[in-house]
Amino acid sequence: MTDLDLGGGYSARPISLDDYRETCARLEDRIFGGNSLYAFDPPVRPAPPPGDSWNWGVYHGAALVGWHHAHALDGRTVYMADTGLLPEHQGRGVYLRLLTHLLAVFRAAGFTLVQTSTA
Repeated sequence: MTDLDLGGGYSARPISLDDYRETCARLEDRIFGGNSLYAFDPPVRPAPPPGDSWNWGVYHGAALVGWHHAHALDGRTVYMADTGLLPEHQGRGVYLRLLTHLLAVFRAAGFTLVQTSTA
């Protein structure tokens, strides 16, 4: 998959599960202010089977400013588990533009149901 042009100088590109986990560990406190809803310990979580997860880095120019992670729950359902953007990049419509692309990717992969949590 190539970079997704999100407009306004933003893009998203696939990253490995390890890169996603490293990005979360590095940026999570800045994004969630130490109040993450997830007890996230990257080394402990097992990797999903190959092809069953999608990880994107979100970039402004060349700078990594956020991420998205989703994984398959079953053959019909994908779970959007984690998205984060640095505070200075929030409120600019980046997530909405990313979501449009994500839903197209999931649809093309054959998923008919998308779940997420707003906890």
